[in-house]
Amino acid sequence: LGIAQMALQNRPEQMLSFGQAKQEFERNYLINIMRISDGNITNAAAIADLTRTYIYKLLEQHAINPDDFREAQDKE
Repeated sequence: LGIAQMALQNRPEQMLSFGQAKQEFERNYLINIMRISDGNITNAAAIADLTRTYIYKLLEQHAINPDDFREAQDKE
């Protein structure tokens, strides 16, 4: 089937809206960079090529706590 035909076979109720898909992508991306950076905002910002301020803003929007990604000894 062509791409258009395949897209038409999907029911709209099964599709996320663009906004929902963007939010899901952002949340998953943030979780991944937090894991890679062990919760270090500076390193996460460098990986994402974003400012630390913007990373903090996104983390707050998605209710993600960087402390959850830090090693146990760093938390003590």
